[in-house]
Amino acid sequence: MGNCPLNASGVQEYKELLNAPIEGVTVGLVVDEDLMKWEGSIVGVLQSSSNNLTYSKRGTPYDGGIFKFEVDFPSDFPFKPPKWKPAMSFRSVLLAIQDKLYNPKADDPFEPDVAQVLKEDPDKFKATAKEWTKKYAHLTWDQ
Repeated sequence: MGNCPLNASGVQEYKELLNAPIEGVTVGLVVDEDLMKWEGSIVGVLQSSSNNLTYSKRGTPYDGGIFKFEVDFPSDFPFKPPKWKPAMSFRSVLLAIQDKLYNPKADDPFEPDVAQVLKEDPDKFKATAKEWTKKYAHLTWDQ
């Protein structure tokens, strides 16, 4: 895995995500051998094959969206992660984001203003989330 300042813990997290991926989440390096910059995506609807059957987690306003991300890790990761608590692994962060997409909850928000809309006007929340998904999320893998 090339020379980089990412410590052994960060390298291990990356290997674990490759060896035991999170269903509906992709993770990779922006540039081969640069473990400090990761990219990936989280799909807004979970689709999986099991025994040749496909099932989906549908019914959220994020259905159909592919939410791409990039993360630039600081040189002292995981002790100073980018915008989350050092005790959390990157896997935990991805799972938390995925849970927000699949199960939007007003009582456990990333954004309090958005949670307030979800509490007071769920239909407006869903309509806005659907609109933003169409506008900002990639609706195909090619975008």
